[in-house]
Amino acid sequence: LDPSVVRSQMEEIARVARAGVVALSWTGRREDERFTDGQGVWTDPAVATVLAAAAEAGLQACFHLEPYADRTAASVALDLRWIADRYSSSPAFYREVRSGLPVYYVYDSYRTAAAQWARLFCPASPSTIRGTPLDGVFLALYLAHDSRQFILDSCFDGVYTYFASTGFTEGSTPRRWPELAAWTRAHGLRLSLSVGPGYDDTRIRPWNAASTKARRDGAYYRDMWAEALKAKPDMVSVTSYNEWGEGTQIEPAQAGVAVERSIGDREGGPYRYVDYLPHDPLFYLQLTGEFAERFARL
Repeated sequence: LDPSVVRSQMEEIARVARAGVVALSWTGRREDERFTDGQGVWTDPAVATVLAAAAEAGLQACFHLEPYADRTAASVALDLRWIADRYSSSPAFYREVRSGLPVYYVYDSYRTAAAQWARLFCPASPSTIRGTPLDGVFLALYLAHDSRQFILDSCFDGVYTYFASTGFTEGSTPRRWPELAAWTRAHGLRLSLSVGPGYDDTRIRPWNAASTKARRDGAYYRDMWAEALKAKPDMVSVTSYNEWGEGTQIEPAQAGVAVERSIGDREGGPYRYVDYLPHDPLFYLQLTGEFAERFARL
């Protein structure tokens, strides 16, 4: 991991995209098959470098907790202890102004039983982390209406929608966002709506072409942002800054560059990622900055 590259990335996120917080994909506590992502990458070794660069750029960072086999209340408590012990002293470690607590996005939260989450998050539980140094604001992945009782039973603090492909889930369907916002407000939950510039993961998932969403020269991103602002969520998250394999990146794209093979590429051979022509390589970061300013004025 090149610290100079990370510093440049944090600077453009802060300066051009005008974001305040970056969410780090965090796969687990140690190098183990259970604690890597789908491409076998263990992300924890990068955290210190990213936090240092974020602090230099005036950004803060939170954690996107990735799933792993046999995730339980006990294992998540160990995850939170690991993060708190190693990273909470960083000036870039994000704490929500409203509560003073760190924010955690919990991916695939529905794959762990509500009873397990309740052991951690429900205040009446004998093993609760509420009111302890491990406490935080925990956002569950929201898929559809039928996951609402699970979220309430688990004592999550809110939800996020994650997916950049509109219509892939009920949660990623913008026309459903006003009602979702009303439901979260009625239950005192936080809402983070996720927006993206487009979607194309066929290079790594050839069978998933139905989920592809063309960028339409920025119109797709503008439309998704506009719908998010109408719903007046507590937070807006961008999927993603640099998930190139799923075609959701807003990171600058250099035109005419082909790569030999990306991590997780199932086909191999030279591949040319989408560029933003006729626009500047910073086009999507600039769009993000425009909408971030609008969101700040809500």
